[in-house]
Amino acid sequence: MLAVAALARATASHAYAYGARRLGAPAAGAARAVSSRACARSREADGAAGANNEHAGEALAARLRAVAAATPDRVAVVTPGGEEVTFGSLLAHAERVAGSLRAAATASRRIPPAGGMSGMDHPDANAGGVETSATSENSADVLRGARVAVSAVPGAEFVAAVHAAWLCGAIAVPIARGASKDETAYVLRDADVAVFALVAERADKSAATEATATATTTPPFMEETLEHEAIIEAMECAGIHAALVLVPPAPTVSEEVPRDRSTVVANKREGAFGSDVAPLLGEEKKPGDASSSADGALIIYTSGTTGSPKGVLHTHGSLYAQCLSLCEAWAWHPSDRILHCLPLHHIHGVVNAWLCAHFAGACVEFAPVSRNGFAPRTTWSRLRDGADGGKKPPITVFMGVPTMYVMLLRALARAHEARPREAAASAAAARRLRLAVSGSAACPVPVMREWEKLTGAETLLERYGMTEIGMALSNPLRGARVPGTVGAPLPGVETRLAPLEPNESNSPIGDSRFKNSTTAPKSPEVFDPVAGPGELLVRGPGVFARYWNRPEATSAAFTEDGFFRTGDAVEAADGGVGERWRVLGRTSVDVLKTGGFKVSALEVEAKLLEHPRVREVSVVGVPDDAYGEVGVAVAALESDGTEARSDEERKRADAEDASALRLWAREKMAEYKVPRAFVFVDAIPRNAMGKVNKKSLRAELDLLSLRGEK
Repeated sequence: MLAVAALARATASHAYAYGARRLGAPAAGAARAVSSRACARSREADGAAGANNEHAGEALAARLRAVAAATPDRVAVVTPGGEEVTFGSLLAHAERVAGSLRAAATASRRIPPAGGMSGMDHPDANAGGVETSATSENSADVLRGARVAVSAVPGAEFVAAVHAAWLCGAIAVPIARGASKDETAYVLRDADVAVFALVAERADKSAATEATATATTTPPFMEETLEHEAIIEAMECAGIHAALVLVPPAPTVSEEVPRDRSTVVANKREGAFGSDVAPLLGEEKKPGDASSSADGALIIYTSGTTGSPKGVLHTHGSLYAQCLSLCEAWAWHPSDRILHCLPLHHIHGVVNAWLCAHFAGACVEFAPVSRNGFAPRTTWSRLRDGADGGKKPPITVFMGVPTMYVMLLRALARAHEARPREAAASAAAARRLRLAVSGSAACPVPVMREWEKLTGAETLLERYGMTEIGMALSNPLRGARVPGTVGAPLPGVETRLAPLEPNESNSPIGDSRFKNSTTAPKSPEVFDPVAGPGELLVRGPGVFARYWNRPEATSAAFTEDGFFRTGDAVEAADGGVGERWRVLGRTSVDVLKTGGFKVSALEVEAKLLEHPRVREVSVVGVPDDAYGEVGVAVAALESDGTEARSDEERKRADAEDASALRLWAREKMAEYKVPRAFVFVDAIPRNAMGKVNKKSLRAELDLLSLRGEK
């Protein structure tokens, strides 16, 4: 299990911190939007940008409503408490919440601007919106183009609130759980949020229901909820005055009232996601309803690993294209059931794990919420409960970040020793999963090997994506999956390589021919546009529209012919055939330029993780007068059984460990790839998705002080 130890300790304190909500920070002003040829969908040619995807002109919200109308009695969501909510009930609840959002916006007399939401040539925002009368004749469209913040609390209420925003023609902005006040304020101000849809985590259900009994006529402003004060503080910090609306509990199956089925389509045929899901017969467009593929649907903020978080605007068309692509590639089916354990303010948790499931008519079961984060034993218990005719429906799909799989494997290893029958049942449940996906960060090869060894299941499916593009590359659902690679382009996705630096020859980053050499190659290779290494460029209908309020950043992010610059260095892992790619890391922080050569920090990290004492490691570059830049490995080690008793003994032990690791590394990789220095820590800080902000790490540990140190 030493291999599985990679990444583990950081999870306990950093990953999936679903703890007490500490709420949101400063931001930028309004700016004119900049379009790119990759995503410019004009009113005259709605689907032009998605020429490589025939469904690109379709709107996600309409698709989801069609699924709900066709199968109203199918279970759409299982809450963390185990209660079931059907598609029909979810849609009806969303309509009620939409009424509350409109009423709150109208009553607050703050009508946000509609600019920028239906095309690429409008400003993202007016300076704070405009005042209007509460009796405006256009109150049904009061939120069209506005931003509606939704607290990302797992459950039917979050799903309904996002749908409600779309029914109003608004753009949903998920707010991270566990975010600080400054972090939340940053998002609220940057997005210029008009209404905050609060999904309470601890409010009494009966009290919340009673408070919102007249939700369609009286907006349920939060006056007594536990989160109210924190949100008010975040809004004050942001300098905005958004209306607050409490999202009431969604009716569960046991609470549903009979519905009028007269408008429900008769076609309820089971089948693959691609089977026709007809729209409602005679359905009329609802007031404020956003149905155009070019309308803004979702703003997700980047994790900020390479700078300040940026708001990424996705349209109904780009989200539709992403769901269509993944449903085709991963064969989503209405009979699927995913155990959802991911944060709902990231593309992984929103699109891959929630929207794709509902796009196909499948069920999303939200895992019980733990204040300590992801709960591996609870997860194994749920997987076992659905196996071999268990007491619950079987889980067929699971998605997680590498840290989660590390935790699952550690729990499974402990069970093998203490509860062998339980461990055997857990392993059998893992083998019954139709699909197990790892993403959001590179999964160390030792972790993937350990998954195969302890569970007997097939290799985890690793894929590559970003907030801006959704998923772009994926290992195959059926066929060989190669650990350490991220597969080929998904349906509807175009890829291309660009030189890591214009007009500069590139060194063989990660080239297997030099992997075990002890001296650097005599001359660097010329850029190979087929096999790389190079920067990955992506184009397709799933690419985002623009960065919110950042026209310059948007313009810089695209090539002249509409390819998005991912900032990630990749190389072909199959000789340039294009069916298997290896990610080398961020061009800005993961590609080190040392002594005239370029080194992949991720490759070095993967190799160091093979050492039995290295639990987790992050390689960063620091300036060096002689080499330009040198690598520094920040590592957390497994105990060697001895404890240093003084600072002097600790320093001596660290020096010995660094020397031993350096000697070991020289046997495993070329000399120019070996980190120049080693820094030892108890755990490496990570964000909610298990990612390391290397710029912050370098600053926090003052690694620049190691400049020139050997």
